[in-house]
Amino acid sequence: PDFVIRDEANSKEVLKQARIMAFVSSFSVCRSSLAQPSTCALDTIRVAAARSKQAVVFNSQVTRAISGTRIKMVEVGDKAPDFVSRDQNGNSFKLSSFLGKNNVVLYFYPKDNTQGCTVQACTFNEQLPEFGELDAVIVGVSADSDHMPFINKYGLKFTLLSDADRSLRKLYNVPKAIFGLLDGRCTFVIDKNGIVRSKYDKLGAAAHVTTAKETLAALPK
Repeated sequence: PDFVIRDEANSKEVLKQARIMAFVSSFSVCRSSLAQPSTCALDTIRVAAARSKQAVVFNSQVTRAISGTRIKMVEVGDKAPDFVSRDQNGNSFKLSSFLGKNNVVLYFYPKDNTQGCTVQACTFNEQLPEFGELDAVIVGVSADSDHMPFINKYGLKFTLLSDADRSLRKLYNVPKAIFGLLDGRCTFVIDKNGIVRSKYDKLGAAAHVTTAKETLAALPK
């Protein structure tokens, strides 16, 4: 869907209030359920979680609208937005250079050397031969300015791009996580024709690897 809010100052204030209300609401409901244990406690906590989830959705919608221009979300079936960036060695990287040659697993992650991101990167690394058999290359993107310490520490053998200004995240409209406080995790599988074949943004870093591989395996040869 497209979202647009023309008044930037007002939209930021709306977003701020939504975050505060969701946090207070979730905390109050959970505290009540713990103070008065009952068979309904779990359901009460689920309500709080649902409210938080709604706030995250609202947050991502407003964040995409704050610029005051219409933004189309990148979805399955869309042409993947092309871009030029720099890899960990300072070499130019152009997404469209893989057209007709390789499928691309483009994954956005929050930060090098954090627990979930390390699991995700190492899992991709361990399964590189399997992805190779599926004619796929792995490309990771985060805001870290220097990926080499992360690469050297874990022996990673695939491309990592630095997105310090988060321009690639904006290009692919990758939503924030945790009430907009952290960069979100999202994995796109792009086929040899440059078409997005899957988009996965759920929790569980290792599941991003599994989902990407399943999508690639289902592509026509």
